[in-house]
Amino acid sequence: MRWATEREMKNPMCAPYMAIEFSKLIEPEYSTDGSTCYHIHSHRKYSDDKSPITEKIYQQSFDSNEREKWLMFIGMGAFISTLLIAFVYGVGVVISWITKGFNRNEQQ
Repeated sequence: MRWATEREMKNPMCAPYMAIEFSKLIEPEYSTDGSTCYHIHSHRKYSDDKSPITEKIYQQSFDSNEREKWLMFIGMGAFISTLLIAFVYGVGVVISWITKGFNRNEQQ
């Protein structure tokens, strides 16, 4: 929930969750509206380095993750399309081979 995290970043009560060393933080109560610093805490909890964050760093991380998901989706689509095209081409080659074999028998 990007909007909830952005709301928490504007909340002065959540400033420690952005700046203090992660091991010293206490996990806040879950909330969906961005009022308890939960989203900032969980972002840092599941990030690779658990380092302090700023709004700019968070946006870059979020955008990077979104880009990665889209590129993976496009790559999988291209791969599946290529397999489908190869399958259709192979079926066409087999049908052509069978048809030519029957035509050869009729000419003899």
